[in-house]
Amino acid sequence: MVLGNLPVHSILNVSCTCRELRSLSNDSTLWQQLVFRDFGKPQVENCLASSGYLAKTYKGVVGSPIQSVNNL
Repeated sequence: MVLGNLPVHSILNVSCTCRELRSLSNDSTLWQQLVFRDFGKPQVENCLASSGYLAKTYKGVVGSPIQSVNNL
């Protein structure tokens, strides 16, 4: 998926252009890929397990306490 190669802010901008792109940009698989790409799968899984934080969606992880993983 081409959207998976874009930075998060670009995906959010694209999602505002039309219903079709909004639908594509809200795909949970896309956001899972982005979270693992930007934060690393092992780091995300360790952080989620240790903090007890469970996001309802991977999109919900972006902008959440997970970002502090990079500061560990």
